[in-house]
Amino acid sequence: MSAKRKFVGRSVPRLEDRPLLTGQGRFAGDISFPGQWHMRVVRSPAELEIWQIACLDCHDERDVARRKLGAILAFVSGYVIGGGDLAEAVTSVVKGAYEKTLGRVAEWIAGHDTPEDAFAARTAREYARFLHTRPWYEFPFAARLEALWKETPPWGPRPVRKWERRVVLSAEYGVKALYAGLARVVAGYLHRADNAGIDVLAENVPDQVLADARIKQVKAVGPRVYILRLPRHEAFTAIVPALARQGVRLRDIAGNEEIFLTVRAPRAWAFGLGPGRLVLAEPLLTDRRVQRVGIAAPVSALHTVLTRLERSGATLEQLYDY
Repeated sequence: MSAKRKFVGRSVPRLEDRPLLTGQGRFAGDISFPGQWHMRVVRSPAELEIWQIACLDCHDERDVARRKLGAILAFVSGYVIGGGDLAEAVTSVVKGAYEKTLGRVAEWIAGHDTPEDAFAARTAREYARFLHTRPWYEFPFAARLEALWKETPPWGPRPVRKWERRVVLSAEYGVKALYAGLARVVAGYLHRADNAGIDVLAENVPDQVLADARIKQVKAVGPRVYILRLPRHEAFTAIVPALARQGVRLRDIAGNEEIFLTVRAPRAWAFGLGPGRLVLAEPLLTDRRVQRVGIAAPVSALHTVLTRLERSGATLEQLYDY
């Protein structure tokens, strides 16, 4: 091996640092093709086997292969895995031991095409959507347990599988309902029950905003001036522009006077929104005609930035809450 190609025992220069530090890195999240499918690999901490896959956007489980997958959720034998670290660990270990023994026997005898299996798949999809915006312990496990017995007929084809699933699901939802109730009590005791929200100081707040069930009034500071609690994540990105269109003016967000946001815009689009400063502007890897632009905007002028964005042809991608 020539000295020029000798790597063992030598320091190899890093080539990836500059693109990453200057915001020019390319990631899998930048890839977007028409009709693209998305997959998430779920690894079980209890060495469980993935037997079924539920399509979050499909209505017919048997038609998954011919439908567009917006996202998928892998679950063991059609049932939810999760519900907090401790609940996940305990239920996963117990379920893993059961499904590899008695559960597998029941499925071998009678299959898994029962109303109870379909109910479990629907619950798994609801739970996955729920976790996008709310803490796991607020999921209505008790209500799902009650619905299991009301919405699925007690008798029908494959009675062995039906009743085996009813018992297993009842135990799972019941345990998680109890654990979630305990988590809510602890969260309330520690004054963290509202961690799913973010507080903002808002002026010029009309009555219809206060009537919005997603928005909580924390304190009235003055005439039409309130501290409001908004939901985080995806809902935050949707609500703030709606507030701006209704004339609401934010003064700070969680005590901060500046906020970062990203938009998608045509390649020829240039930042010229007045308030705020350009942080990055990079073409998308999969579509060079579109660029992702990052902007740091003063909270007090956020309504101006958002209004000008809508008029300029750029599309708001995300508002990053704190």
